[in-house]
Amino acid sequence: MDSGSSRDEEPTDIVPGAHVRANDGGPVMTVTGVTRSLAFCSWEEAGNVHHATFARLTLRVVPAGE
Repeated sequence: MDSGSSRDEEPTDIVPGAHVRANDGGPVMTVTGVTRSLAFCSWEEAGNVHHATFARLTLRVVPAGE
């Protein structure tokens, strides 16, 4: 039995406070909330705060220092 997650399973390490990035790149964002399949994120760019909602499957956690 495989204990790893498949691409169709929602990531369990995407939790409020986690730093994430879209799988296809972009800024590092802070997760501000989650549902079963969505992550609510915010980030700062050029002095402006942005907010957006992403499917959790489209995000990856950014290791500290990246």
